[in-house]
Amino acid sequence: MRKLISLALLLAITLPAGALVTVNHLEQVLTKARTAHKSDTEVVHQIGTMELTERLTEATQERLTKNLALDDRVAQALHLLAD
Repeated sequence: MRKLISLALLLAITLPAGALVTVNHLEQVLTKARTAHKSDTEVVHQIGTMELTERLTEATQERLTKNLALDDRVAQALHLLAD
């Protein structure tokens, strides 16, 4: 049992925590990334470091994808973030 607790504590310490963001902040980040002409790979990586503090609805995902002309990989990253 002690080994299990030690392993859990070790994992909790070593695993990086995602940056907690709101949907509004996510939208701002995506808009800045498009304005700065960041590559889709960079945007996907940035999304991968985030954790949402609220629900990202399908309607919002579709709006962001359409309005920001997001690549399929970025749209998929948003979908994974929403789950």
